[in-house]
Amino acid sequence: MNWTLVEDEESDQNRNDIIKNYSGGIALNKIHGCVKCLRKRHYQVLTNVVGGDAPKDFIKIWEYERNKRTRKKVCRKYIAKVGHKWYPLEGISEYLLNQIGEELGLEMANSMLRIGHGQLRFLSEYFLKPEENLMHGAQIYSAYLNETDIHFVEEIERQNWARSLLTFQVTKNAIAFLFPLESPQIMESLVKMLLLDAITGNNDRHFYNWGVITHIEGSTPPRFSPIYDSARGLFWNTNEKTLESKYFIKKKAGIEINRVYLDKYINLSRPKIGWDGLEEINHFQLICNICQTFPEYRNICTEYLNPIYLQNVIDVLDKKFTTFYTEKRLLLVKECLKRRFQLLTEAVQNQNLSIC
Repeated sequence: MNWTLVEDEESDQNRNDIIKNYSGGIALNKIHGCVKCLRKRHYQVLTNVVGGDAPKDFIKIWEYERNKRTRKKVCRKYIAKVGHKWYPLEGISEYLLNQIGEELGLEMANSMLRIGHGQLRFLSEYFLKPEENLMHGAQIYSAYLNETDIHFVEEIERQNWARSLLTFQVTKNAIAFLFPLESPQIMESLVKMLLLDAITGNNDRHFYNWGVITHIEGSTPPRFSPIYDSARGLFWNTNEKTLESKYFIKKKAGIEINRVYLDKYINLSRPKIGWDGLEEINHFQLICNICQTFPEYRNICTEYLNPIYLQNVIDVLDKKFTTFYTEKRLLLVKECLKRRFQLLTEAVQNQNLSIC
C-alpha cells in the first residue's frame, strides 16, 4: 500500500506562510489549534482527479466506525478541499451550511474539518458505491435537451443564462423525462435542497452541485444524491473589516446591527435555478412561486421552517462555531438566519405576497 508519507501534522499545524486572502477575525493558530489533524500513516492521497473551483484532493482515511460500541477501523474516502478564495472562512462556511442541513434532518454528505499540511481543509465523504454513478444536473439537462454532450449547458452557465433557461420548470420536466417513476421523490429532495439554499443564502448551486445517483446495472432505483458542495452563503466572502463597518452601527448604548444593509444582503442572494418569466429571481421569490404553483411542496417547506429547527441551528452555532467566528460575525449570522426563516415562512404561508 503506497501511503503518503508526511511529517506528523501536529508538528506544523500553525504554519500559515502559505495562506493568502485571510478573511476572518480569529487568529489562524487558534482556529488550527481546535481542529483535529490528519495524522501520519492514517490517510492516503489518491491519484483520482477531482474537478471544481477550489483546490481538492481525493483521500482515504482509516477511522473508527461511527456510533459503534466496538473499536473497529474502517477505510472511508473523502474529497478534501481548501477554501482558497477566502481562507479560512470558505471552508468553515461550508461546514456550517452542512451542519445546518443536518440539523434540519436533510440528507447531507458526511463532512468534517481537518488540518492537513498546515491548512484547514473541509472534508466531504465520497458517497458513491462502486456500482453507482452520479448523474449531475448538467448531464440531466443535456439528455433532456437531446444534446450529445454537456457543452451546450456549460455554455449556458458561462454566458450567465442559467437562471433564464434552466428554470425550476425545466428542471422538473427534465427529471420527469429521465426518471418518470422516481421523479416525485427526486423532486421532493430537490425542493428540500433549494429550501436549504434559501435558508443559508447559498448562491452557487450550479448543475454540478446536485445530481441523481443511478445503479450501473439498474438494480436499484435512481435517487437524489446527498446534498454536497454548499459553501457560498452567510457572509462566506465578507472579511472582518467590511463586516464591522457595513453591518454594524455605533450608538451611545453600544453597537447594533444595521438592519438596512442586512436586509439588502439577504434579498440580493440568488439561486442558480430560476423561474419561467421572471428575471433576477431571489431565493424567497423562488420558494414562494414553487409553493404557489406546486402546492404539493408547501407542506415540505412548512415542515423544515419549524421554529424548533431554527433554535437547533442557533444552538449549533453557539456550540461549534465560537472558536471560528468573532462575536460580531456570530451575532450577524444568527440574525441573518432568523430573518431568512421569517421571510421564507411568510412566503410559504402566503403571508407576504409582495415577496413573490
